[in-house]
Amino acid sequence: MHQNAANALLKSIEEPENDTYIFLISQNENLVLPTILSRTQVIKFPKNIEYFRNTLEKNGILRTQAELLAQVTDSIEAALKIGQSSWFNEGYNKCLQEIKLLKSSPADAFLYLSALTDTFDDKERQKNSL
Repeated sequence: MHQNAANALLKSIEEPENDTYIFLISQNENLVLPTILSRTQVIKFPKNIEYFRNTLEKNGILRTQAELLAQVTDSIEAALKIGQSSWFNEGYNKCLQEIKLLKSSPADAFLYLSALTDTFDDKERQKNSL
């Protein structure tokens, strides 16, 4: 946000007209300037996980993956993009294998970590990985 726009918004928040309500809506509270955030009352609306999951399933995402993506993504579009990528599916399956190995053979699980880390080999995948 440009400095002039931020200042104008702050002035409106601090000195609103009578009977004026200002609603600021953001998917990410961390992206709102601290000076603006400190002058507002934050109301968090929970994400409708069931709707998210159902929508993802209707778009071909497996139920277990849809449940995971519904929990950790902010939008259905982002969840679909990640869920339909081959690296996510490969990484998801490798994570499940790693969990099985941790339960049955910790030494093998340690060795398997290299296969798991190869799946998340670039920053974008690491950022989007769960």
